Amino acid sequence: MHRGWVGSACFGVCLLLMSGCYNAAPKSASGASAEAHIRFWPRFTRLSGLRVPATYVQTCRLEPQMCFATSGHVPRSMLRPLRLPRPRPNEPCPADHGRLTSDFAPYGGVALGRGPVYANVAIGRARPVRNGVMLLRPSYRQGRWYAIKTMWIAAPSYRGPILIRGRQLNGPHPLGLGDQAPPLAGLQLPPHTSTNSTKSWRDYPGAAWLRSAGCYGWQVDGTNFSETIVFRARKPK
Repeated sequence: MHRGWVGSACFGVCLLLMSGCYNAAPKSASGASAEAHIRFWPRFTRLSGLRVPATYVQTCRLEPQMCFATSGHVPRSMLRPLRLPRPRPNEPCPADHGRLTSDFAPYGGVALGRGPVYANVAIGRARPVRNGVMLLRPSYRQGRWYAIKTMWIAAPSYRGPILIRGRQLNGPHPLGLGDQAPPLAGLQLPPHTSTNSTKSWRDYPGAAWLRSAGCYGWQVDGTNFSETIVFRARKPK
């Protein structure tokens, strides 16, 4: 897959933590500097080399299996601070339990999250994922990254834009998103449309990319909701 960057305005780049514009961050209509929004992205995304799309176009050009767009980016109101939990040392990972996706949506797999946007995880065995555990299998490894096949699905009741970000909760490692390594550090998905849909559900196929076992979390933001999804990753026994 061709994963070249497209050009974007400096405002959009600064808005979502792209490097190179920090010294000239433009002012918003309210006079607030775009630099204020840097803190909404995990700090390590600048240090690990993961790309952070600043627009819908950048996401869709890099991940054409997910979406298509010609302009725009998520509203400023969706750039909420990350509210992911931080387990203390020796504290168990507060993983969310999942449920069979086929119980409420036209897909197989196990769904994590309260909705209206869910992480739909492909399964070999349902029980670990239903307990919030994902297995790091050597056969799904590219370089330093383990891939866990994950499709994001959005219920027909929500047609707005989606912003997804994540990180390790008990360590320094990033949580990547997208179809292949090196992954992205976040996804901006445009409203109303997706490359694929099933019975009015929008779906965005890809993977979660991890470098090690541990406790991880996503924050999924929409125009009228914000939710966190926590899971534990481990190697098979």
